[in-house]
Amino acid sequence: MKRRIEDDNLRRAFCKAANVYGQEVLPAYRRPRHVTVLLNPAAGDNKSKTLFEKNVAPLLHLAGLDLHIVKTEFEGQARGYMDVIEKGSTDAVVLVGGSGLVVEAVTGFLRREDSEDVAANIPIGIIPTGKHTTLLRALLRPVLDRPPSLGDVKFMGEAAMAILRGSVTKVDVLKIERNESEGQTTEDKKTIYAVAGLEWGMHRDVEEIHDKYWYWGKRLKRKVAYFFSTMTFQPWPKTVAADIKYVDACEGCSKCFVKESDKRLSQTSAILDNRSLFQKLFTSTASTLKPSLTEEEEEEDRSHVVNEKCGDVKEMSVEASQIIAVLNSVAGEQRGASDRHNSTPTPPRSISLYSSAPATSRLDFIRDGWRRLKRKPLTGFDPPGGAVHHVREFQFKPTEASENTTDFFDVDNEPFEMMPISVSLLPKKIRLFSAL
Repeated sequence: MKRRIEDDNLRRAFCKAANVYGQEVLPAYRRPRHVTVLLNPAAGDNKSKTLFEKNVAPLLHLAGLDLHIVKTEFEGQARGYMDVIEKGSTDAVVLVGGSGLVVEAVTGFLRREDSEDVAANIPIGIIPTGKHTTLLRALLRPVLDRPPSLGDVKFMGEAAMAILRGSVTKVDVLKIERNESEGQTTEDKKTIYAVAGLEWGMHRDVEEIHDKYWYWGKRLKRKVAYFFSTMTFQPWPKTVAADIKYVDACEGCSKCFVKESDKRLSQTSAILDNRSLFQKLFTSTASTLKPSLTEEEEEEDRSHVVNEKCGDVKEMSVEASQIIAVLNSVAGEQRGASDRHNSTPTPPRSISLYSSAPATSRLDFIRDGWRRLKRKPLTGFDPPGGAVHHVREFQFKPTEASENTTDFFDVDNEPFEMMPISVSLLPKKIRLFSAL
């Protein structure tokens, strides 16, 4: 009863705040903000639609937004929709669901040939109604005073208010490609994009099976899953092994600066080449480039910094109970102890690559798993306190020793078949509504 009263008070407070935006008078020449909502009704144990209509839709309507709601009915629909959405057809896209919907939508967005142009003009909002909302937890961390849970009214309300305020931030993205193999065609080489990271190992496998123990109740089923996994996982300890080639992250040097300058020059040339005949005749070059240039953030000129090791490829072989690669911008405060006490500064734009030692005993694995459940990491990932490398790209190839241990790894909490992959960091690739 107490929680219900608190939730009702929160809803009233959010409605009052949203109504302020709805009372603003629009100029005669300006239309209301048009927002396309992609809603996954199956998220959150089929409660997504109810949660959205009860906690979020009233706020968006009170703020005077023009909503176009699309309910996804099958896997891949969101990816297909984002692949064809046109610049200028909507002011923003709002994703209502969990991490699976976010992965689909971002992948469809960034697979487009005109992804740079469209991503710069259509920001994305995320409303958390699924079990996993990894990136949004990091973006809303400054305004959340507790770890969010499924159906959390404050979590959803703050996410909606971020959209109404219109505060947008550029976020990094992981590009994950299947490595070329013999007999592979271009069509087989599918690229997916992640906004948080990937995870492979024992803890991921326990998370995959915990729903089998539903009859133990919501509070106990994950603990029970850890206990029974020590008897069902074969062999024990169940390890994962891979050969990894990687390039260390760089804080910025002459090599990086030249590459970034060339990239921007090519983007500018593409904008000029794609101008219509009317634009070429009646508009200046400066006005054509203005939207692109004004959105660029000021960055320090590091063309004078010399880093001879920038771009050097290193190799290592890893055998661990858990391997995690997570964007440093998302990992934030959740880094392992060894990383926090490391005197070497962490590059702000990097991939944190973690590996943890194999479990020494079944009891230690259960204790470690229960500690993870108690900590409830805000990011959705719980980096172990083992070895860590800060990289900007890496190639990941499972060794023969691990081929028969586990067949899947998680990308933003969504399962994918394990295979050799290449992972690279795309800095400031998409624009998301955030709390700040």
